[in-house]
Amino acid sequence: MNTNDFIDTEDVGEAIREGRPLRPARAFRILFAKENLDFSPLEVTDPVPLGRQVLDAAGLDPRDGYSLFAILSSGDFEDVRLDEPFDLRGNGAEREALKCGSQPLLPPVDPILNEPKVRRGRCW
Repeated sequence: MNTNDFIDTEDVGEAIREGRPLRPARAFRILFAKENLDFSPLEVTDPVPLGRQVLDAAGLDPRDGYSLFAILSSGDFEDVRLDEPFDLRGNGAEREALKCGSQPLLPPVDPILNEPKVRRGRCW
């Protein structure tokens, strides 16, 4: 396969929702949030990025003490280490969230129960 066969950008979330594998692409779009879980699109050039590549794509310096998490399609969180590859092709993760230093990564609060919408390690 040569690079002419690649599409410009593959949307990882779209591939997950359609139940299909990622297509060869020049960039892979994921959703990224910093601290407040307001997700916005972010493109990485590798379908198996290192944590530091995700931070770099977001314009962040890994030396600033970030913790990076992938939110899997099951709702589970998975820690993404700076020098460890995270395979977007097999994990079903379209969303990356991070926490900086001592700032907590907080989910929305359930208005009826007045408690975070997280149960048994899962995202709301």
